[in-house]
Amino acid sequence: MFWKNFRRELIFTTSRLVSVVVIAAVAVLMFVALSGNTYNAERIAQQYFKEQNVADLWVTGVGFDRADFRNVSKIDGIKDVQPRTAIDAESRDFANITLALYAVPDEMNMNIPYIVEGETLSRSRDIMISDEFARANGLSVGDFYEVKLTATGDVLKLYVCALVKSPECMHHVSGTNLTPDLASYGFGYISEDALAHLTGRNSYNQICVTATDGADLENIKAELSDCLGTKLVNILALEDNINAYELLELTNSIKTIVMVFPLIFFAVAALIMFSTMSRLIENARQTIGTFKALGYGDVQIMCYYLFYAVLVVILGYIIGVLPARALSGVVLSALFGSVDMPPHEILYSPSALVISFVITFLVCIGTAYFAAKGALSETPAECMRPKPPKKTRKTLLEQIPPVWNRLGFNTKYIFRNIMRNKSKMAICIVGITGCMTLVLTALGINDSVSSFIDRTETKLQKYDLMVTLNGTVTEAQYKHLGYLPQVEDSQYEMTMGTKIYSRNNLETVYFRVTDDQLHLKLLDLNGPETYDMPVDGVILGDDTAKDLAVMPGDEVQIKFTGDNRYYPMRVSKIIRGADGAYVSKTYWNTLGKPYTPNTAYLKTNDLEAVRNRVEDFDFVAGTEDKAAVMTSLRNQVKAITSIVYLLILFGGILAFVVLYNLGIMSFFEQIRSLATLQVLGFYDKETKRLLLTENIIFTAVGVILGVPLGKALVGAILGSIEMVKLDVAIAVLSYFAAGALTLVFAVLVNRVLGSKIKSIDMLGALKSIE
Repeated sequence: MFWKNFRRELIFTTSRLVSVVVIAAVAVLMFVALSGNTYNAERIAQQYFKEQNVADLWVTGVGFDRADFRNVSKIDGIKDVQPRTAIDAESRDFANITLALYAVPDEMNMNIPYIVEGETLSRSRDIMISDEFARANGLSVGDFYEVKLTATGDVLKLYVCALVKSPECMHHVSGTNLTPDLASYGFGYISEDALAHLTGRNSYNQICVTATDGADLENIKAELSDCLGTKLVNILALEDNINAYELLELTNSIKTIVMVFPLIFFAVAALIMFSTMSRLIENARQTIGTFKALGYGDVQIMCYYLFYAVLVVILGYIIGVLPARALSGVVLSALFGSVDMPPHEILYSPSALVISFVITFLVCIGTAYFAAKGALSETPAECMRPKPPKKTRKTLLEQIPPVWNRLGFNTKYIFRNIMRNKSKMAICIVGITGCMTLVLTALGINDSVSSFIDRTETKLQKYDLMVTLNGTVTEAQYKHLGYLPQVEDSQYEMTMGTKIYSRNNLETVYFRVTDDQLHLKLLDLNGPETYDMPVDGVILGDDTAKDLAVMPGDEVQIKFTGDNRYYPMRVSKIIRGADGAYVSKTYWNTLGKPYTPNTAYLKTNDLEAVRNRVEDFDFVAGTEDKAAVMTSLRNQVKAITSIVYLLILFGGILAFVVLYNLGIMSFFEQIRSLATLQVLGFYDKETKRLLLTENIIFTAVGVILGVPLGKALVGAILGSIEMVKLDVAIAVLSYFAAGALTLVFAVLVNRVLGSKIKSIDMLGALKSIE
């Protein structure tokens, strides 16, 4: 009889439990799917790095030889080293098609390419080339491909022995190719013998390093700096190498979202489960009294009602988990859009599966236990009698007769019903606040990203064409660019690797010498339209300043490649979002060092004409227009914006489920009152208004409360993103749009609930044991 009664009651309580199942399923889906993104991205990347033995450090310099190679290998904490030569090349027939070539030793043991087709290097003129580049340019294994070395003009005729992908070129960009485009900017690996006639057999410009497990990379960097001296240009760690680490960088940007948003749904699930079980047990008091009178113990009765929660856990968990892997695949496809990866499989995150089950179990079982505990403390006789109504007291508004007496019947009815069910009001407002927070956060993130891109395009990047100059450019040559017919303005910049020493720290960063006044390529997103560089100090990016532990006014020591001297410089300013260090040309000249810019920024009224003209100059290494730069920036933040619509969808589900669940409860609780009103002559439309106005009031309050919470959450998420510096910039329209969307969800629920009014059985509803 015990479980037969359970099955019978389950039929009548299904509609109430469905909403809890849906909320639990959505929470599980969000947690498992979003956690699956980080798990799979990290798993795939780390497995790829391990199998291909990717480097931990890329050490770039000039004139490295085998002695340097041996000295580096003796540094404590270094596991393995591999010297090589990195050089740029272009197609012999098409100058706009370029490659990064890596001349490697015969026994390549680091950054090993993943061979898609073909065989590894075996002859001096073999090349393993990017499969995407080969496909776009009609190359196959067995073809010959002629390239011209950019630095020397020498032509190499190479035999394509393999088509490959590379762990260090997953997001293949350069100073002149800021957006991955493997059709026009590829990569290839050749034997070091192919360049022996140019560089010799004992000259390299790069050393790749792997470290032992647990080694301190900062100490290794410091020892490398001491070991290589003035030959060193830059040390690039894996996490700073955008070509290799972009996938993990994108994944890290959504970790905060993975943690925060599922918790909102679990919290609402707990509230709804508690409310549902409280109503369920309150309506089953007579049944509980009967069970007690028949001799069933409290433990058996508790298990009886906890089984409802067990069903919610099982159904919610299964329904949430099943589509999670597919959703992870959809989000990861957006993350992998600009990443060149070998075939991979999307798997469930084992830890996410366990954690989501534990949280779902604790939320549902825990709230059901506390809801049932109170009823079990009563005697059978007390349980079998109807629960006495709560002692009502006049509300504050009722104690103000001049106001209360002026209110109409409908308003008084709605107000009293709201105040009588404070727990329902609280749960509903919390749910709607969560919905508003989610929707506003989604729109706010989208607005902030769009604002950042727009301001970057219109305020920081005012040029039309970025021109990369080679190392032999003369003053007359680079200045000639500014006098071309269609060029309206120009700005120049010299970039080099340098070491910056503070009192206790050392950083190897890019050091840029700029024009005295910046007006085409600026540094500070929140600064003036034109920026006057300081003439007596250095500007540091905020990340560099943080790593050096310096503030404006502090002094740092600068050491340049090929120069044994240390140059003291005062930190004039720290700019958020800037990268490395910057000084003006005037200040640079006071140091007595030569100025040879390697980048020119041009403002033009005819982009294509100027591009074609500039690319004909021998001293130009490459060009990139602003549109390509902005495309690269948009790709960087794609991972953030890819979840915007997902959050809006889940926010709508949250609002719908909460309002529907509590609306159904309210309907059944008030069914006798509503039937009485119909008997008294109220029309269905009037009765519907009395029932559903509460939802609109709760929605309005939730929308208001959701505004500051949504804004705060946007700030927290944007503050956790390290790859770009984003400020909160929520458009006024987005506040109204988020509120309107939340209100639309409430109206949809009201339409569903409104149809229930017509189904009221007045005679049956008015029957009572009283």
